[in-house]
Amino acid sequence: MDATVFGLFKAILKTNGRHSDNGKKKGGIKKNTVLHGTSLMPHFIDFSAAADNDQNIYSKLQLPQGSYLVFDKGYNNYKQYAKLTEQGVFFVTRQKENAVYDIAIECLHDNSTSSNILQETIITQTYKDELNNPQTLKLRRIAWYDEKQNRSYEFITNNFELDAETIALLYKYRWKIELFFKKLKQNFPLQYFVGDNQNAIEIQIWMALIALLLLSVIHQNNKTKMAFSVFVTIFKLHLFNYISIKQLLTEYKKKKPAKTNQTTMFNSS
Repeated sequence: MDATVFGLFKAILKTNGRHSDNGKKKGGIKKNTVLHGTSLMPHFIDFSAAADNDQNIYSKLQLPQGSYLVFDKGYNNYKQYAKLTEQGVFFVTRQKENAVYDIAIECLHDNSTSSNILQETIITQTYKDELNNPQTLKLRRIAWYDEKQNRSYEFITNNFELDAETIALLYKYRWKIELFFKKLKQNFPLQYFVGDNQNAIEIQIWMALIALLLLSVIHQNNKTKMAFSVFVTIFKLHLFNYISIKQLLTEYKKKKPAKTNQTTMFNSS
């Protein structure tokens, strides 16, 4: 689960960011997305103003029991964590640096455990419910060292069954949604919008998402090793040509002919 913002040069929606020197602020629309872990296509999408809190998406989520929801620290909300736990939905996220918690159990590991695990504990986190009454939530905290990044991460989850390494890998898999946003923005013209109202802008983004879905299916079904960006560019060039998609890809797969020595037009005297 994550969100991305499309900047608008006209303040159609509530603006975000600081005021510039001329006193103007840039508007933006936020696309809140839950990506399906297997298909890597959106499971849920919702639009809001860029200035709106990311956590508003919680009230709109309906996930089946047993799901795993992975998100970053921007969605930190212990009351919502408790609700996900009640619904039977597991989550994996990072712990905030200023988090205040109590350690209930210190988990011990033997020599067979991955050396990347710095610490694993069961913690209790205090939060307030809708009636402002204090409540306690039990969570699992994992301190993990990433060798490639040469830094440590602190993960929290309500799953107490999976091993610590799997929890860390689940959070690492969260990067797939960042790649999805990159694929959408790089291959489809969403820097400029045809309409100047919220409905028109949302329609244009939906059209780009539908095109992304269809092209991804075609790209996968044809089992081509061609980069997706090249694949999209080919379609743009032949958008109004009556040609078989399979034939089109076959022609582009052929090797380019070897370059021959070119003779000069004028011979030197």
